[in-house]
Amino acid sequence: RDVDSLTELEQSIELMRGRVANAEDLKAKLNAADAAARTAERDLEGLRAKLEAEEERKRKREAVHEHLHANIRLKTLEAEAGRHEQELAGLMHQLGGRDLDALRQAVEHARAN
Repeated sequence: RDVDSLTELEQSIELMRGRVANAEDLKAKLNAADAAARTAERDLEGLRAKLEAEEERKRKREAVHEHLHANIRLKTLEAEAGRHEQELAGLMHQLGGRDLDALRQAVEHARAN
């Protein structure tokens, strides 16, 4: 009978040792998982920072793109205005340098009389 109780006690001790070993393994796995989670969080923060930097660069590129288009439009309008001024100068030269407003007034005055 003492032998049976000693055997049961030894079995219980071995069972508890196994549970303690399993608990230690689980603690080690949990610590490794926590470390992996912290590493992943740091990586995620780094990726978020890179994403924000890239989004800022994209916004700046888009702003530059818009400014370039506005400048091109401005230059096109300036060139068109220059052509109109040249055309006007040519017409004024054909008219002998006379003022168009003065000619209009003269025509209106002649019609009125």
